[in-house]
Amino acid sequence: MKKCGFIIISLIINQLFLGCVRQNLEIGKPAPAFGTTTIGGVHLKLSDLQGTYTLLYFWATDCEACRTEHSALMDVYQQFQDGYFENGQDFNIVGIAVNSNESDYRRIIREDKLRIVYHILDNSSTENIFDAPLAKLYGVKQLPTRILLDGRGTILGMGLSVEELKQLLRSKLL
Repeated sequence: MKKCGFIIISLIINQLFLGCVRQNLEIGKPAPAFGTTTIGGVHLKLSDLQGTYTLLYFWATDCEACRTEHSALMDVYQQFQDGYFENGQDFNIVGIAVNSNESDYRRIIREDKLRIVYHILDNSSTENIFDAPLAKLYGVKQLPTRILLDGRGTILGMGLSVEELKQLLRSKLL
């Protein structure tokens, strides 16, 4: 019984800790600004995406759950890429691969037909993959993680499933 109680308390503390890490990220608040370089060598800042609905999609090449959903995610992209939304027009996905090898990343982009504009490698200098700069900035603690922003850079949803993403985008169409 003591062991079971310890596990429950540990889970509660873990959830509280994750809440603190993500405390600066709230639905309805501005997303943290960033600047980085895509695998194509293009410098990308969050502000470059103003006016466009943007999904920040954190994943990894060795994440089977991520790869399993790529087809469904591409279907959502195809359906909404030219949409007119409240506070934004068009829909983009920024694919952010956490601690991935660039050659594996490029191979999986081809194999899974990830036909999105922005692909970023976000590698950590420590053993913890979630210490990668963008993952840390956005409080990512599991993969895949999806964060939807409107055209003003305001967070509309975090931790969305692909189906929840589709429903949220549909609800914001004009």
